[in-house]
Formats: sequence, C-alpha cells, structure tokens
Amino acid sequence: MKLIQLGDLNMTKLSIIFLIVLTLIVVSVILYIGYWWGSNHHSIGTVMTITYTNDTNTISKHTIGNNITCLVEKFLYEARSVYLGKACPRDVFVCNKPNVDNFTLAVIFNATIKGDVMKINGVRYKFIVVRYYDKEKNVSIFSKKIAHGDICIEYIPRNKSVTYTGGLPYTYLVHVGNKTYKFTFWYIGFFISSFSILGTSYSYGNVCAIEIYLGRNHYLWLILVGEH
Repeated sequence: MKLIQLGDLNMTKLSIIFLIVLTLIVVSVILYIGYWWGSNHHSIGTVMTITYTNDTNTISKHTIGNNITCLVEKFLYEARSVYLGKACPRDVFVCNKPNVDNFTLAVIFNATIKGDVMKINGVRYKFIVVRYYDKEKNVSIFSKKIAHGDICIEYIPRNKSVTYTGGLPYTYLVHVGNKTYKFTFWYIGFFISSFSILGTSYSYGNVCAIEIYLGRNHYLWLILVGEH
C-alpha cells in the first residue's frame, strides 16, 4: 500500500508540474498575440523637443551606406528563398510553415532600395534598421537612439521590476516631426522557431514597423516612414 501511495503522489506532482508549464505557455502566447496585433501601436501625441548631442554612445546617426543597403537587400533575398522553400533556417522546428502578413510579403518580394528609401508597391518610405542579428556571421546591430533627418527613434529600456515569461519586449518611440508613435517588437524564441519564416508589420498612418525572422538567430527589424 505504501508503494501505491508513493506512486500516486509522484503522479500528482508530475500532473501539477505539467499543468503549470502548459499554463505558462498558453499565457505567453496570449500575451504575445495581444501585444503583436495592436494595443500598444498607437500615436501618443506631441512630445517635448529632443536635443541632439555628439555623444555617439547615446545618439546613433543612421547613415545609409552601401553596407546597410547590401545587408538589407541580402537579408530580403534570403527571406525570399526561405519563403519559397529553397532554404531552411537551422533553428526552426518546422521548415515548411511560413507565417508572413501581406505587407511584409510585399517588402520581401517587391521592395526596391535606393539610398535611404525603400519603394514598396509604388509608395516611397524612408527606412531605418533598428535591429539586425545574424548569429552565424556574428553580426549584430542594436541602436538605442537613432537620429535621421526629422526622424528620431528611441529605445525604451524594459522595467527591471517586471518579470516576462516566454519572451522579451523591445519598445521604441518613433518621433516624426511633432508626432510620436510607439511600437513594441516581441522576441519569443519558441514561437519564432515554429515557422520557417515569420514576418509581421504594424502601422499607424504612414509610419510602419516590420519584423522578419528567419529562425531565432537571424532577424531584421525596420521602421518605415512614408514620404508625403
């Protein structure tokens, strides 16, 4: 009888652990979808004037040169290959399952780049790379503050007192003229690894954020500002 009771106790503990893990996964996915599709992608009105300095540690001038242009073009070329099934990232669970929204798909297949302008479906956008990561080639771009013409982008550090389960948010304020827009990119490794390519866009008016993942260790985040 003691052995049976001990076995029952162990099974109960395993069941509780399984339910806790399952609950955490479900909550993480719900939070991810909630943030992904919308609530924090909105205009928050006019803000104070930003004073720029020459401190390169705090202000990163977004210089569009051949290196940045080639990097983005090469990434989009690779994204096309993955989407069409001609290549597969190493760190994904299912290679034949793309998940890309229509606008991001237009960026991947139809965008033409010249200097600091990306033309998509006949519309011209100034584009800024806020994050690029390629683990295999040991390349990482993570600008915390970018000034480019009348556009300023600021990374807002996470609240250290808040615990995040399953993923990490990266929030940016995008200042265009006298208006400010808030975008949050969510990096959730297990969710990203469920797709051969994951691409999502969020927009408010002519200001758009795009994130494209080719697995957990190769991805690109862009801010696009449409030209009037």
